[in-house]
Amino acid sequence: MMADCPLSFVHVPNVREANRVLKEQYFPVILTEVHLEDGDWKEVLAAARQAHRETEVVVTVPAADVRLWAEVINLGGYDILVQPFESSEVHRVLLSAAASTPAHLSIAV
Repeated sequence: MMADCPLSFVHVPNVREANRVLKEQYFPVILTEVHLEDGDWKEVLAAARQAHRETEVVVTVPAADVRLWAEVINLGGYDILVQPFESSEVHRVLLSAAASTPAHLSIAV
């Protein structure tokens, strides 16, 4: 699905690793699952903000959830993507998020 996306991706398996990577490198867009093995999207968002970087966070969710979408937006996230993913929607959201930042790399958690 992401093969034809012009963004580069770095995969990290959990919040701990995301914290480490975000301290070392700037990523304009973070794509994270709502729940991770050692935390959740809020911790990823906090790690991005703590790194003092302007980063957009997109959260993937298993089902549409208006309350979660509102929480993501209110806490400073960019948007949510609902599974199952549609390639065109994933590209639209990620490219839109990237366009609002100055760099061209992204991170997937």
